[in-house]
Amino acid sequence: MEQKIAILLSVLTIFLVAFPVSAANENMNQYLGIKPDSPFYFFQGIREGFGGLFKGNDPEFHEQLAMRRQAEMEYLKEQGRDDLIEKRRLQERYQLHMEKAEQVREQQRIREENQLGEQKGETERVQNRTEEENQGEGSGQGSGGSGSGQGGSA
Repeated sequence: MEQKIAILLSVLTIFLVAFPVSAANENMNQYLGIKPDSPFYFFQGIREGFGGLFKGNDPEFHEQLAMRRQAEMEYLKEQGRDDLIEKRRLQERYQLHMEKAEQVREQQRIREENQLGEQKGETERVQNRTEEENQGEGSGQGSGGSGSGQGGSA
């Protein structure tokens, strides 16, 4: 029992250390999660990986990740740790997330256009059927009317 509590407290301590809350420079920290010079930075990748499973088709998710990479680069520049920008490949990852956001937006746009096209096509098919039915009823009435007219003159 005591071991479980000790393990739980250890995990809780890691998360408290790994996810610092700072009121300074709120704009940057809004996107900055675990700082890239932290030994717990790998948790950021794990967390983002799980987020991608559920939000991978959301362009805002990818934009948020891109903004996080940008905040991380700014943070490292302020700390004088330009070496970590290359080591963590933050610039590449920033570009990748921005491109992915554009791809997802384009896929959504194409899906919406296809759905609109399908709806428009279905509407046209229904209108064509209705017009054909109306024309068919109109021809049937005309031939029926002339048939009864011929019968009346004989």
